[in-house]
Amino acid sequence: MLQVRGPLIVKRDFPAQMKLDLFMKDLHLIQDAARALETPVPLTDVAERLYAAAQTAGHGGEDLAVVVTAFARR
Repeated sequence: MLQVRGPLIVKRDFPAQMKLDLFMKDLHLIQDAARALETPVPLTDVAERLYAAAQTAGHGGEDLAVVVTAFARR
């Protein structure tokens, strides 16, 4: 994964292989299932906040690797 996405992340080029919007849908399904099972998923919750920041910044149509932009702003 790093061999493919690493160079793209360095160049800040995020062609959509897995769009952030679609990934967020799946991530929310995981969180919903965890809540239904009363199972904490703290790392998933932290990841969701980071990915949500990138999505809110208008990157939903880009590859989920765009999450690095959320780190750059912090």
